[in-house]
Amino acid sequence: MGARKSKTSYVVSNQDFTYERSTAASAPATQPAPIVQPAVEENRTPVTATTVETRHIENTEVKLPEIDMSVVPTWLTEEYFVDILKENVPNFDKITDFKVKPALRPGENYATLMLRVNIEVALTDKTSKAISYMLKVPHDTEQMRQMAALMNLFIPENEMYFDIVPELEEMYKAVGLEISFGAKAYKFKKQPITDTVLLEDLGPLGYKNRDRLLGCDVEHTQWVLKKLAQFHAVSATRVATRGPFSKIIMKGFFDVAKPIYDAMLKSFTDQFLSSINCYENGEFYAPIMKSFFDVMADNFDCLLIPDPDEFNVINHGDCWSNNILFQYANDGKILDTKFVDLQIPRYGSPAQDLNYFLITSTALDVKLSQFDHFLRYYYDNLIEHLKLLKYPKNIPTLSELHVQMLKYGIWGVSAGMTTLSAVLLDPTEKASFDNFISDGAEGVEFKNLLFSNPRYCQHISKLLPWFYNRGCLEPFTNKPLTAIQISTPVEISQVTETSVEESALTSANDQQAKPKYPAWVTETYFIDILEKEIPNFKKISKFEINPATSSGDNYSSIMLRIDIETELTDGTIQPNSFMLKIPLDTEKASAMMKVFNTFNKEMAMYDIVPQLENIYKEAGHDIVFAPKSYKFVKNTNCDHLLLENLRTLGFKNADRIAGLDMEHTKRVLEKLAEFHAASAMLYEKNNNAYPEYLTKSLKSEENRAFFEGMGQQFFGIFYKHLRTFENSEEYAEKIISNEKTLYDKCQAADKGAESSINVLNHGDCWTNNIMYQYDDAGKIKNVYFVDFQMSRYGTPAQDLYYFIFSSPTYDIKLEHFDGFIRHYHEHLVKNLKLLNYPREILTLKQLHIDLLKYGIYGVTTSTNVLTAVLLEPTENASIESMLSDSEEGVSFVDLLYSNPRYRKHASAIFTWLNRRGQLEFE
Repeated sequence: MGARKSKTSYVVSNQDFTYERSTAASAPATQPAPIVQPAVEENRTPVTATTVETRHIENTEVKLPEIDMSVVPTWLTEEYFVDILKENVPNFDKITDFKVKPALRPGENYATLMLRVNIEVALTDKTSKAISYMLKVPHDTEQMRQMAALMNLFIPENEMYFDIVPELEEMYKAVGLEISFGAKAYKFKKQPITDTVLLEDLGPLGYKNRDRLLGCDVEHTQWVLKKLAQFHAVSATRVATRGPFSKIIMKGFFDVAKPIYDAMLKSFTDQFLSSINCYENGEFYAPIMKSFFDVMADNFDCLLIPDPDEFNVINHGDCWSNNILFQYANDGKILDTKFVDLQIPRYGSPAQDLNYFLITSTALDVKLSQFDHFLRYYYDNLIEHLKLLKYPKNIPTLSELHVQMLKYGIWGVSAGMTTLSAVLLDPTEKASFDNFISDGAEGVEFKNLLFSNPRYCQHISKLLPWFYNRGCLEPFTNKPLTAIQISTPVEISQVTETSVEESALTSANDQQAKPKYPAWVTETYFIDILEKEIPNFKKISKFEINPATSSGDNYSSIMLRIDIETELTDGTIQPNSFMLKIPLDTEKASAMMKVFNTFNKEMAMYDIVPQLENIYKEAGHDIVFAPKSYKFVKNTNCDHLLLENLRTLGFKNADRIAGLDMEHTKRVLEKLAEFHAASAMLYEKNNNAYPEYLTKSLKSEENRAFFEGMGQQFFGIFYKHLRTFENSEEYAEKIISNEKTLYDKCQAADKGAESSINVLNHGDCWTNNIMYQYDDAGKIKNVYFVDFQMSRYGTPAQDLYYFIFSSPTYDIKLEHFDGFIRHYHEHLVKNLKLLNYPREILTLKQLHIDLLKYGIYGVTTSTNVLTAVLLEPTENASIESMLSDSEEGVSFVDLLYSNPRYRKHASAIFTWLNRRGQLEFE
């Protein structure tokens, strides 16, 4: 009797046929997953023998290599399956037909041989049944036998299928959840063979691979992440409640596989570097990648020992699209996922599986744009199942998961350099394990195919700047840091006259009334200053006071522009201009100023800023941070600050509502880096001390009542609007539910003890407090800061969140966030080295981790200052309106949070913060 095929059969023979889907390909045998091969080939549609076998990918027809039938082992006969069939097929009588064929073609498997065993059996009721299995065996070559013996790949995989996976599935059954992680496994009883893995064939059940060349879209990715979360959750619970698994599972194979890995690594890295000019900005990344590869193996060794203080799981170890099967309904809807190829599991951070899968197996259009969303999705499912299983240890936070993703980012980098190249390669007969490790002509030719493949070039050109900006490559860049490139090149737009807001140091809105100011502000107070500053001063011939800001540009003080014409002894007239800052003379403003101590702090800061500038002078560099300040000789009996008017030197503000373009943003970050570096150095010079008013948090217990009372004016109105923001279902209730812990979180962040470096923060670094000076061509010559009234010593995360969230344009503030952090860090390191900073300099990765630790500054920036930054000028804009519970005050606060411009920015930021775990305040 001939073999009867089911409708979903995908028997592979030498006859030609057309693929319904792509054959899943296997990744190269390189770190972090040296041995990769799919256990199940997806469904095929047999056609006539005259059909040419092709594969249609991206409108390109690719001829597929033929299967080599000679590789089927001669020992594999039907006798081996009789006992298995007796145990698993009811009414089994005998085998009537037995066929074994390779399941995959060249280019679809490297380290082991996958066979499909098709068996027709007769039953005792005189009917017949078709049965199929998937069998994994070693390649019959001396080299592969040696490798298999060294790495013992079949031992851990059989342990996973027969012992561990069933135990994990039983743990879910005990809590009422039916979950299956993989195919059923079988053991040969006739002369047991250890170097095999025998599994049920999942194809007849509707399981197939996603096309590896297309990658997983959002839906497929989420299915995989949910299954991974379930697997990780139960494995972590199993270890926590019942103790460790065997050594080979807990430790993995990496230590014994090092000789093989080293041989592969050199072969791969040499060819990658030879091909790097095929990638966008490849010349820039070439030295960085060379440094990365030089020490990559050693750095892996440091990361292979699980940190007991972190959340750890059993990793699949080779989690990419070929090793994941999807079950589909007739309408194409996904019903289930299962894992295959569990041959290199390892206990450690879940960042291994997550980095590996997301880098190798997702479609290009979602790989990076949805990366944080994917982590959020995985995390939510992980927590759900940890709670279901009653995980006895502390449940990790999403922020901690992001920290691990950075710490173990080398898994993603390595996967992107190696595995991804094979994932994206069209089927080819040149794909073999020998060519992976060979430096011969055929090996070089094959790896050139891997790394010059246009599809791979497209992916890696996006990944390289992403890795670079996150600090994943930094430990391996041992050359001095140089100019940075942020993600992809961006055309720099200039701030034109029509887009520059001159409100800070120019004439005010024509409709604004003359400001009220103390009677002491007269010309007599300026004579002493003018005599000191102006040679040949004779007298003041003209004295004029004008408002310096428009409504909505300043809330806590009055800014006056003092224009003076002085007559010199030779009869000539010289113009002079000053900025005078004085407190608002209102009850609420006075109360706030008392709490914030703003004038005393800012006056002290204008004594500190010259010290910061002098540190650079001592190092041979002229750097100015702020306008010159002056002190009246006569006592004013009033808090005040007198500054030079930068407008007379060509300085302007950018438009706060339009936001800063790329060039202006980068120049501010450079200035912040200079300021922070000098402040860190001054701290060392001052015997590790700053005055208490710069180190003490405003969020003290004595100030709690004031801040929480002020918050009551905002929270109700803010929450009303928050629930209507885009994507609010993701984040609104989290923000609202954590209101009571917000002040405590701010207190903890202000301590800054855990930061990798502490600096003197500007504290109020947004568009209106930044001045730009331009040359005749409109290029930025200089950047100065003003308004140091909120300065505080602590983590630089405060200034970075505050500035980046408040001031750049909507289209770049989040899209280029990691690049902005890299740009800042680049210049911070450069200046710390210039100033001979005596302490260890933080890495970019450490800075990113600090930003995750202190994300509360991003939350407070987005709920407070951003509202005022994006509000159109209005006469209502004052501290009185902000703090008043009157009808006018309520109306003004409502205006802040209902502003469509604010809603657009805030909804994007809150979504971003939520996906990075920054809204979990517990």
